[in-house]
Amino acid sequence: MKNPAEQLTTSRLRLRRFTLDDVAATAQLCNNINLYQATANLPYPYTEDHATSWITSHQKAWEEGLGFEWALVDKKTDQLLGCVGIFIDKEHQRGEIGYWIGEPFWNQGYASEAAQAIINHGFEELQLNRIFACHLAFNQASGRVMEKAGMFYEGTLKSHHNKDGTLHDMVYYGILKDDYFLEEM
Repeated sequence: MKNPAEQLTTSRLRLRRFTLDDVAATAQLCNNINLYQATANLPYPYTEDHATSWITSHQKAWEEGLGFEWALVDKKTDQLLGCVGIFIDKEHQRGEIGYWIGEPFWNQGYASEAAQAIINHGFEELQLNRIFACHLAFNQASGRVMEKAGMFYEGTLKSHHNKDGTLHDMVYYGILKDDYFLEEM
């Protein structure tokens, strides 16, 4: 597997590594009850200490080749909009995409645009065989992101994730390298 790019670009976004300069903006975006409810693993309330710990953890995962997380920033304003990452299982040549977008930037296509960039990078540069993502079943907007990014519905795992004492179904989407390159033709 090749090393991931430090920075990627799309038509509207620059995906770059997080720095500690992003702590305040990350905490501000993530300390949001609606974002918390829509995601599987984000804590709430979300503090600057959470952001510092999370951003600091990226370096080790990056160095070990296990996880790569990029800040999504507006190309024109450099404003932080959210995050996209891919978490690698080298043995099985697969990657799991995860993302969050700050609520002020929902429904503007940023998550789909970023996820598509990561899928492209995962197949073309990281040489993965499979890329997948999942969402809490009630968060259908996240499923639409996955579809727009080129992934296909693969199934639903019933009562798979415990969030706040309630078991939730998880919906899985994925794409194989062969299907990706077939679509590119």
